[in-house]
Amino acid sequence: MSNFIFGTLSEEKLRLMHFQAQRRGIQHGRMLNPLDPAPGDPVAVEALTDESIDATHCAVYYTTDGSTPEGDRLHVHCGSLVLMERVETVWDIFSWSFCTRWRAILP
Repeated sequence: MSNFIFGTLSEEKLRLMHFQAQRRGIQHGRMLNPLDPAPGDPVAVEALTDESIDATHCAVYYTTDGSTPEGDRLHVHCGSLVLMERVETVWDIFSWSFCTRWRAILP
């Protein structure tokens, strides 16, 4: 009998698949600091890219008025843009590949 309280995280094989999926492509995963900023506080935003993403730059498109940010290839259509800096590239045991962590500070 399975324990469904934890869903796909209840079995080791499913947990591994879950963590591997979290490392594919480019992932944001709500990596914010602080999670609930006060008005006017800067927010650090992070993202991960795996080896399948040959990125030389990453960027964050954002708005502060509740509208949906829009942009592509460093061109802003709605909102603002902040370039992310490459923080580190490390070996990730879950994906069995290198992952690069990116960070930007939103004003």
